Amino acid sequence: MPWVLTLGKSTQPPEFQMGKWVDWEKKVSPIEKRAAISMIFHGGGKKISSDDAPKSIEVETPVCDLPDIFTSCDGVKIISDRVKSLIETKARDENQTLPIQVTSSTPGTDKRTWYILNILPEKKSIIREKSTVRPHAAYQDTWKVAYIKHRDAGRKLVLNAGALIGSHFWREEGYPGSLFISDELKEDFDKEGIDLYDTWRADIID
Repeated sequence: MPWVLTLGKSTQPPEFQMGKWVDWEKKVSPIEKRAAISMIFHGGGKKISSDDAPKSIEVETPVCDLPDIFTSCDGVKIISDRVKSLIETKARDENQTLPIQVTSSTPGTDKRTWYILNILPEKKSIIREKSTVRPHAAYQDTWKVAYIKHRDAGRKLVLNAGALIGSHFWREEGYPGSLFISDELKEDFDKEGIDLYDTWRADIID
């Protein structure tokens, strides 16, 4: 069964790491362009030009203490070379990875190479009548934009069987910030001892 990743708006480590871009404002001066890229960090779905992507980020935690996958400013997902290799064993060429330098003002050495992870695949699999989801306030009637209620005590997500086909790491169409991982890829993470965000199982219905 697929797993749902709870990204939420947590500002607590290790899933979230406080950070700041280095020279991105100088490189991409129009704030509108940076805002558009930040929206992709949050929602994925389209590629980011390597020329416009941030090239460096400074975090507060010593780099040697960072987890292999974390979220930072503007909702960016950053992964180590270890995670990149692991994802590509099941989902090669499905997602976009962009090299980024991760530094910290706090001493500590680290030999990992880092990447921005931009998740491109989208599916349309949530059966909302059976799931703990809610529409965006502006789309109460159409459900064009909706959210998964991760924090509900009785949270439940039911997906159609199409969720088992294709991508191993994906987002749900119309659900900004959603993120799913297949059982096979989740098992690979577990075997390697790599912690993901808070994860919980979705159910499948034919």
